[in-house]
Amino acid sequence: MLRRIAGTALTALAGMSALACGTSSRPATGDVDGPPKRWVVIAPHPDDETLIASGVLLHMAQSGGDPAVIVMTNGDLDCLHDGLAREGESVAGLAELGIKEDRVYFLGYPDGGLSQLGRTPLPPRRRMIDGVCEQGNTTYGTRGHGGREYHRSRTGASAQYTHENAVADLAALLAELRPTDVAITHPEDTHPDHAATYALFRSALDRLPEAPRVHRAMVHNGDCWPTGTAPREPCPIANITPDQPTPPLSGRLTGYVPGERLPVPSSCRVRDPEVNPKLRAIAAHASQTRGTLDSYLFAFARSDEVFFPERFEHGERSWWRIDRTGRASLTTQRVKVERDDDDRSLPLAVPLVVAASLSRPPVDEQGSIVRIDLLEDASGSYELIIDADRREASVVRTFKGRIPELLRVWPLPHDLWASKTAEPFEMVIEPRPDDGSVAELALRLRGELVGVAVDVQPRLHGDRIGYSNVFAANGELMVRGVSNVSAFPSVRPAR
Repeated sequence: MLRRIAGTALTALAGMSALACGTSSRPATGDVDGPPKRWVVIAPHPDDETLIASGVLLHMAQSGGDPAVIVMTNGDLDCLHDGLAREGESVAGLAELGIKEDRVYFLGYPDGGLSQLGRTPLPPRRRMIDGVCEQGNTTYGTRGHGGREYHRSRTGASAQYTHENAVADLAALLAELRPTDVAITHPEDTHPDHAATYALFRSALDRLPEAPRVHRAMVHNGDCWPTGTAPREPCPIANITPDQPTPPLSGRLTGYVPGERLPVPSSCRVRDPEVNPKLRAIAAHASQTRGTLDSYLFAFARSDEVFFPERFEHGERSWWRIDRTGRASLTTQRVKVERDDDDRSLPLAVPLVVAASLSRPPVDEQGSIVRIDLLEDASGSYELIIDADRREASVVRTFKGRIPELLRVWPLPHDLWASKTAEPFEMVIEPRPDDGSVAELALRLRGELVGVAVDVQPRLHGDRIGYSNVFAANGELMVRGVSNVSAFPSVRPAR
């Protein structure tokens, strides 16, 4: 509760003038308007649901929409915080928004380990449960729907920390809730659990007969956003301005514009902390705010909540984001990998798909690392790097005469190449459907999404593909893209 915050800070905030917003608590525009919809908010940790969607949840609760919240982990990484206490904070915070405990579902998967989930269980990890620091690798929970974590409610037993268990739980729960809209953390969010939550959702979505509208939200931008533009911590003290809009993204994502700005209810735009439900909901997470208004979390209380929306259409085996360019016109080419370091002529444009089943690369002078250059020409390329020893993948954008820019690093499953079996990878590069000047690069492994990188200065085509230390099944890479690209520039100019 916000009343627990230090009295001097509370008094100072309460003394600020409130915005005159009228009497209605209903947002003026956006997808939350119209007939009540079935919104579900999926949060990586207890507190993320209040940061990204308090206004949506409050409006839905007030208008009869019966929203629900799914929390992937209990926020108990390395015994820094008590998982059961954080469950309680989440329930208390959501109560401030009118969400009953029975509409909150805790899955109980590993904090700090969602991106590492594989076919085999994660080894036991340190976590704090009810004041005791212990080792464990199974789900748990005592709050929310049914008074236990969802897997135990569904099956009668806890689940081991595996990718299949997490996806199956999420898919089963979404099939029960049948949401029309899902708010979730963006895959470009720099917190690995936040990006992995979106990836797990996409895997779960492939098991459902219908796809909801998806509203992706940023929490971590790799710098001090939304409290300022400092490139790293320590960040400035939060400037609590619930009557001001969410600021634009900064750093590498400058120019990446959200497709939705949903006004929050008027009560969430008032600066009085005893009245503002979003401030009260955030303050319920005392383990994260440390009982002070200096916490950057309060900077998420704004006059709107911003999202990067997407819709899906069903492909042959999975749901694909609706793309105005389509895939019917893609040309398929098979590139023979005859040496471990080479490049081939391959004039193609986006959307581009490159796939191969890769064996664990042998160790060379740089380590056990695969490199594949995509859309390469004299001006630069995208470089996909897979590091078998570190179990991580990264994508780098290179430009002639400039320092290469790291776009993204993705942790990979802990059991990658645990056997001698080749692992199937796929990289997809495509323009964002509603804004062709922004590209999204998606990496898939074992048929499942690993992560997404956003590029606001994307490459559009190239004339070669390069590779190093690549040992592919059947000795080939499968490449699909748009042919006859000579009329297009290779790089979209910076905006």
